[in-house]
Amino acid sequence: PDATVDWSLPGDDRILLTVNEGVAKYVGTVTIIGADKPEELIEQFTAPFPESGERRAFVNSAVAGGLDRVRSLMESRGYWQASVTSTRGARNASGEFPFTLTVNKGPLYTLVPPKIDSPVKPTANLLARLKDQAGDTASAENILSARKTIDEDYRRRGYPDLNIEMAKESDGSRLRLVFTIKPGQRFKVRSLNIKTHGPNKTNLSRVRNRFPDLIGKNFNEVDKTGDVIER
Repeated sequence: PDATVDWSLPGDDRILLTVNEGVAKYVGTVTIIGADKPEELIEQFTAPFPESGERRAFVNSAVAGGLDRVRSLMESRGYWQASVTSTRGARNASGEFPFTLTVNKGPLYTLVPPKIDSPVKPTANLLARLKDQAGDTASAENILSARKTIDEDYRRRGYPDLNIEMAKESDGSRLRLVFTIKPGQRFKVRSLNIKTHGPNKTNLSRVRNRFPDLIGKNFNEVDKTGDVIER
């Protein structure tokens, strides 16, 4: 990272470049204090440093990016107030700087029933399913699961073009998700047109039998049989 390049004009229409490589510097061992699964945190911290063979070259500006990635990983585990500090040790004979990351996890957040703001009110079944998630860890996995539950429910009701925006409200160590939904136009299946391609003949009645009682039902891109319906 300390390499310099100078140039000069020695004559004969030549440009002379003089390269001073400087001292090679690498990221050494990384020690995690205060958090589980340290290998995942180490991977996130070292990711912004450029690869140099089997090692990571040390660049001072990459430290902040590595710490941000570690904080984001802790948030994804449900520690939304986690803080991370780094201490860099002296460079060893191999040119490596050891790091110690100290993680203050803070409280582990849990989910409470979310708020849904939509001109099309949520069904009782949807609210019940979301209520079942109350008390679960406010991890990225559980948050995405709640969003997916809402998305699938509205699509089953005939809203394939819905838009969902999500925000978060915290109260102590409890996290409430706030979903603002623009459902868009509702669609119902008016008719079923089947087109076939290729030399082989297809028994259209057998195809229609895979979609019993579809006409008049709410349009759903993925129906109960798992078959994708194209608009």
